[in-house]
Amino acid sequence: MNPQEFGLWGAYIRAEYWIGLPDDRLLLRVGERAEGIARMAPEAALHFGPHSTWAYITAWNPGSEIQMEFVNRKKQEELELYLRGAGYAVLPGISRDPTGEWPEEEGIFIYGLGWERALLLGRKYNQNAILEGLGEETVQLLRC
Repeated sequence: MNPQEFGLWGAYIRAEYWIGLPDDRLLLRVGERAEGIARMAPEAALHFGPHSTWAYITAWNPGSEIQMEFVNRKKQEELELYLRGAGYAVLPGISRDPTGEWPEEEGIFIYGLGWERALLLGRKYNQNAILEGLGEETVQLLRC
């Protein structure tokens, strides 16, 4: 891993991943338990439990290269439409750099999406990494 990649991975690990609606959000952090995810489940994911998979993906800034906002929004809408069309229960997300060096990015939290399919989607949208987990266990960062 070169120094630039090392710096990016550090940023991904330090990032704050907020999921939910503005009046009811939950913070996810890499390496910490995802406590509260079951509480956030929409009606379509009512049967979410300790052995249920989930993922957090974005289509913003592929390859960690800043894109124009309208380009990012178009790709994000495409990703969300695909997931909803495939029947997944989703929540909106926002990724934030606590240092403020990287701009906020929209993301999407997907109930029931396994890591293999999540990695394929991450690769399709040229992402370096995704988050994934099992129930409310530890949030994992996976390289695409």
